[in-house]
Amino acid sequence: MKTTLFASLLATVGLANGAITYVDPTDIVIPSTFGGVYLDLETPAESGSTGSGSAGTDSYTISYTEPASGDWDVNFFFGGAFIAHNTSFQPYRSDPNDNLSAIDNLGINTLIDGAAVSPEPSSGASAPLTTPDFGGSGTTTGGDINGNQSPTHMGSGTDQFASGSGTTGYIGFVLNPGAGELYGWIRVTLADDGSTGLIHEWAYSDTPIEIGQIPEPRALLLMAFGALCVVRRRRRA
Repeated sequence: MKTTLFASLLATVGLANGAITYVDPTDIVIPSTFGGVYLDLETPAESGSTGSGSAGTDSYTISYTEPASGDWDVNFFFGGAFIAHNTSFQPYRSDPNDNLSAIDNLGINTLIDGAAVSPEPSSGASAPLTTPDFGGSGTTTGGDINGNQSPTHMGSGTDQFASGSGTTGYIGFVLNPGAGELYGWIRVTLADDGSTGLIHEWAYSDTPIEIGQIPEPRALLLMAFGALCVVRRRRRA
């Protein structure tokens, strides 16, 4: 009974220690199709629609078709060579004032605090994130009258994502800008060669967070042990 209770408490605090929510799912496939995969980072569902059936979810929802409700944050498609995002999800990009500028591949420990990153990305502007809007990177969404693509995030540049297996990168973002903001990162492997990509893990917090930051195991154990002691005292009383 004690072991079961301890495990239950540990699982609970594991999602929200220090205001950080960390999600490490089985790798989510980004199909090399126009539909791709839609990710809603905050809305839990018992099962998300996937390309091969259903996938259990804990604090998020994935779908391989656009949700009719419009409840999604970010859409990776064509292996991740193209990315679209909803108003609820504002990624760090080369120009925070332009929702069609390239999304940046950020380095470990880069601070995500809602302002443009300095000194990374090297091409970044100094202005803060602007009024939330739909946007994209490497897409024709909202392109000019000739349908030209917005700048790509794929390539060999300092702030770009290399294509293919073993070349993971990080996207920094602000969730729900202007209304209970959350700051976070997503680790991905993207592809622009017709192959599939992967979404590996992500984390977000209600306070600024560094790329790669997750709850500390020691803190999780201490919180769970403290909660267990409180429960035992109450039972004895």
